[in-house]
Formats: sequence, structure tokens, C-alpha cells
Amino acid sequence: MKKRVMSLLLCVSVWLPLLAVGAQSQCAVKIIKMDVPFEFNVRGRQYPAGAYIVRQEGAFLSLRNNNGRLLSMLSANPVVSQTAAPASKVVFFQYNGMHLLVQVLWEGDKTGVELIRKGREVEVARRIAPSKVESADVGGRP
Repeated sequence: MKKRVMSLLLCVSVWLPLLAVGAQSQCAVKIIKMDVPFEFNVRGRQYPAGAYIVRQEGAFLSLRNNNGRLLSMLSANPVVSQTAAPASKVVFFQYNGMHLLVQVLWEGDKTGVELIRKGREVEVARRIAPSKVESADVGGRP
């Protein structure tokens, strides 16, 4: 009996880490490099015009500068469409000169993300329909 238990424990201790590594590798990293020609707001913070990287790893979405330095971790809800996006796209709402980053879509994926608004962004979103929807130039998958 003792030999059987030891054999079972050995089997579990070998296979469990291998399965965990396999499950983790299934979580794809999605990256968009974007060149934003205007100042924009994300979750109550304002960022200057420039080059940025949006990176999604599983449930985590991050905004990074062009050097890869983490600027912000973002909360997002999944958005599912009927068809896959033909190109990567970052969507901004514009109101009275303020640009709000609201959505990120990845080329070839049916799912994207919609950012959860904070602070003044919620106030603006409640009061208006966007006067203009803009997108920044983005690169596809690396």
C-alpha cells in the first residue's frame, strides 16, 4: 500500500508542473505598438502625444512607453464581435479637445477589450455621445 501511495505522489508531482506550464503557455501575449498624435487620457491620467505599447497578457492589460517601461495597468472588459478585426485598432473618443482611450482590438481576433472608465471619463461618457471617434496608427502583431 505504501509503495502505491508513493508511486501516485511521484506521478502527480511530475505531471502537475508540466500541465501548469502548458496551461500558462496557452495564454497568448497580444501587443500593439501605437503612435498617438495627440494628448490622451486613460483612467484619469493624461499622457502626451508619442509612441506607446499596449500589451495584454491574459486578463492583464498594460500601457507602456516606447522603451517598454510600464506606465499603467488597466482594467478592461472583453468585447466580442461576430467577425475578426481586419487590422489592429485603438479607439479614442474625443470631446472638447479631450481624447479618451476606450477600446483596443487586435488583428485577426474576434475579441478585444473595452477600458473601464474612471473619474472625469465617466462624467464625460454619461453626458455625451462622442463628437468624434479617432484611432491611432498601430502596428500589427510582432
